[in-house]
Amino acid sequence: MPAMNRLNLSRTILSLLLEAFPGSVSGEKIGATGGVSRVAVWKEVRKLQDLGFPIVASRLGYRLASIPDRFDPDFLEPYLERDVPGIRVVYREEVDSTSTLLRALAEEGAPEGTLCIAERQTRGRGRRGRSWFSLPGKSLTFSFLLRPLLSPSFCASCTLLAGIALAEALEGLGFSPVLKWPNDVLLGGKKVAGILLETATDLDEVSWMVLGVGVNVNLERRDLTPLPFQATSLLFEGGVPVLRVEVLRRFLACFLAAYRRWKEEGDFSPWVADYNRRLAFLGRSVTIVGGKSPVSGTALGVDGSGALRVMEGEKERRITWGEIA
Repeated sequence: MPAMNRLNLSRTILSLLLEAFPGSVSGEKIGATGGVSRVAVWKEVRKLQDLGFPIVASRLGYRLASIPDRFDPDFLEPYLERDVPGIRVVYREEVDSTSTLLRALAEEGAPEGTLCIAERQTRGRGRRGRSWFSLPGKSLTFSFLLRPLLSPSFCASCTLLAGIALAEALEGLGFSPVLKWPNDVLLGGKKVAGILLETATDLDEVSWMVLGVGVNVNLERRDLTPLPFQATSLLFEGGVPVLRVEVLRRFLACFLAAYRRWKEEGDFSPWVADYNRRLAFLGRSVTIVGGKSPVSGTALGVDGSGALRVMEGEKERRITWGEIA
């Protein structure tokens, strides 16, 4: 069997350690899997340790002391593979915007399921031209490529679908989020995450969509204070650090399960009840801004297209653009 190159050996080691976690894997087994000597395994493990991977050696072999909260493709792809196979990870330590990078890759033909993720964005984008703040080691900022081949008018509901998936992911970690139509996730009445969907169309069909997601995971109070809006983080709300990779894994698992059905059926209706039970301000007075003129009324929930139903006086209106102020 030919010897692996360094990148493949790193991935093999990390994959085997993840499969065995929290147990150990012998150097002999790693070497047999990778087609290399135990000495080569030892050298590669040392290099991974120098990079910060918490690998511990013992008489039983090697093991991970903890799950690394890292985005390196050699670790992140095997970590995600258990629940969301086939994800291709494009990682940058720093980038202007993961969505800008992924849009360029989409135009070059990158496949659906390509994930761009960064430790830090210098020009992260939010809705209506706003910026998105991120901190290395504390924020989760990524963009995900989709190619649904559906009508552009229908695809707007994908933002709401992603909101449900992110809420489900956070609920699985013990939080109680609510959704602020159309693209924010709130904890304790403050923003903890945002979603931005960008599309490219070819005639009457979407050629690609870039789903951008930003989550305040382990930001501390001092990190949140300078933000120009009321924000919070999972750390601040829960009191303990949260693995960013676990938030990502849970989100992708929830989202892709729903996305496949949504894409096949071309209908958001099956998720209306799930969205509305998490909808912030349901039954309360709201003002929608961002359209031609503000609309004020009582929020009745979203409909099967993802539009927000608002009772304005005696008239019910469907709002397809804008946001709750």
